Amino acid sequence: MLADPEAEWARALDQHRPRFAVLFEDNFNYLSKMCLLRMRHAAFNMIDLARAQGCTVIVCGSDATDHADLYRAQGADYVVVGEGEATLGALLDALTGRSDRRLEDIVGVASDAHPSPARRPAMRDLDALPFPAWDLVDVPRYQEMWYQRHGHYSMNMVTDARLPLSLQLVRQADLGAALQRPQPGKRRRRVEMA
Repeated sequence: MLADPEAEWARALDQHRPRFAVLFEDNFNYLSKMCLLRMRHAAFNMIDLARAQGCTVIVCGSDATDHADLYRAQGADYVVVGEGEATLGALLDALTGRSDRRLEDIVGVASDAHPSPARRPAMRDLDALPFPAWDLVDVPRYQEMWYQRHGHYSMNMVTDARLPLSLQLVRQADLGAALQRPQPGKRRRRVEMA
């Protein structure tokens, strides 16, 4: 990790005093599954810190999807299961009163009232997603760490989404139906922005 996530999270909570605290992990991030216990421990600590500030806590990610009950037991008010972009927007709109939609009508939200919700269907149009917020990534710090440790710089980028997300081996024949890609021009622009 480039940062101490719990310490930086605590500083951000103190500084901004948010109403909602959202832990949103990329569901495609296989590294979080490889470092599962460390990432779950960090997420649980971050949930505790947000709860102590009085925040409504929302969690989304592959581990939270697979174990929503553990995250809710830790104090998360809502766990977004499956793809989270549209679900998080709908949930926040409902919680803030920007929409009249009832929470129980939002697909993919685990809560005390709905502990085992249906997952939101997989996105098919990846071009509908906004470009990444590269201004929020400390790329110079990342580059510096790479140079110090490896003598060169490298950044992995994923421009496809493999759906549904799970930790099982997928046969090549099965992958075709599950692999989603943005249009080539958009994919190139996403990489150029990095």
